Amino acid sequence: MVAALTMSVAAAAQTENPELTYKGINLGESISKFQSALPDFQCTADKWCEFDIENCVGHIGGASVTASNAYDDRWNRCKAATSFGGALVSKATAFFSNGSLTNLRLTVPVGHMDNLLASVQEKFGLPTSSTTTPFMTRAGATFPNWQKTWSVGNDYLFLSLRSGSVELGSVWIVSAAKLKAINEELALRKQQGSKDF
Repeated sequence: MVAALTMSVAAAAQTENPELTYKGINLGESISKFQSALPDFQCTADKWCEFDIENCVGHIGGASVTASNAYDDRWNRCKAATSFGGALVSKATAFFSNGSLTNLRLTVPVGHMDNLLASVQEKFGLPTSSTTTPFMTRAGATFPNWQKTWSVGNDYLFLSLRSGSVELGSVWIVSAAKLKAINEELALRKQQGSKDF
């Protein structure tokens, strides 16, 4: 009875404080652990690892049913191995500093973003902040958009329905320390770029 009660309390505590991970990898993990967990990412010089689903899947390799089935199998395997919150990840880049994961950017097709949002809200609750600034193309056309942020422990999760393209949304997982460093660098660049007239 005591063991059952202890297990239920532990399960409740885990639900109350969910971890922000990608395929079981936490920010701060080593590049070697990342590569072991996510072998479909191609890593370069201990600085970053990149994933592209088209490279992962490859070409269809012919018009036969066998070739088509093999392609579908590769597609399903690549999707399952790299998805986030059940959503298809079409491209991704993991960034490392001193061999440790500092942030991760995922590109997700817009058609998957609402389901991803529901999945994230189920796990982490309502966002810490939310905006609905429309997405504007270079030609000036505007499309509905939202950006949502979650603070999870010492990390942040940013979702954007549209980012860089009408058809593509984005996910950014970043440590508080890395986000602070990025903001400080941007402020310094802005200060250096301003002119005193």
